[in-house]
Amino acid sequence: MKITVITATYNSASTLEQTISSVVNQSYTDIEYILVDGASTDNTIDIIKKYKALYNDTIRYISEPDNGIYDAFNKGISMATGDYIYFLGSDDSLYDYTVISRVVDILSHEDIDLLCAGVWCVDENKKTEGYFGPMGAAADNFDGRNLIHHQGEFAKRDIIATRLFDTSFKVAADYNFFLSCYYDENIKVRFKDIPIAFFSTQGASNDEELRWQEQNRVWERYGLNEVILRENKKRNKFHNRFKRFLRRHGLYDIFNFHLHHGKREVDRKHTCSNKVCRWCGRNEGVMSI
Repeated sequence: MKITVITATYNSASTLEQTISSVVNQSYTDIEYILVDGASTDNTIDIIKKYKALYNDTIRYISEPDNGIYDAFNKGISMATGDYIYFLGSDDSLYDYTVISRVVDILSHEDIDLLCAGVWCVDENKKTEGYFGPMGAAADNFDGRNLIHHQGEFAKRDIIATRLFDTSFKVAADYNFFLSCYYDENIKVRFKDIPIAFFSTQGASNDEELRWQEQNRVWERYGLNEVILRENKKRNKFHNRFKRFLRRHGLYDIFNFHLHHGKREVDRKHTCSNKVCRWCGRNEGVMSI
């Protein structure tokens, strides 16, 4: 079974080494790694070329202007040849070097079109992490609100190739993709409460107002009118006053992220076994460009 990993990059030189290293060091070897760069102006391409020279049979890349991360993901999908496709952010990292092997074992023994698993979210400043599991979406009373992070999803190539990311969204196209699969009775969505990746809090998806607007668009698309009414009522009643309080006490960013991403476990100090990790301050085996 071949796994295609796709990473979209743009001026990602400060974080990309950690991301690439977590992929190319996987114990599972049937991996195709596609990097889609949006014509970076820093040394992102130098880093990609360095790893391409070392892992030529694994890495493919393009570098050209794009219309955002979902346009880049769609380009990667068109290049993919794997049985399943997985998306890893350019400031994220796979959980450890055996995680793809564990996922393949699951996919090999079960009939799954879309596998949804968990991620550890790492606070860039505090170097702490909280676990965001998928089981809220697996519950019988799921109403469309629980997010499944794309860093925790593995989709069959023929499924995602027929429903590319909607590039009219800037931060919620992956949420829209998940719901399009979840509400399609012909697609087998399965949930496994295992960690797949470390997910950084610094991404564009943490733009609260933009995320709120796009989530409402997604809810409207799937007729989730009760969710819209309930969430907007809650937001209008408490939002502005509570937001001012949190900002005054320096708590806004972390609370906002946890509120919208469904954190299940309390924060703990980040730790991992990967050779390259900016949160641990570890860069074993990194070669200079």
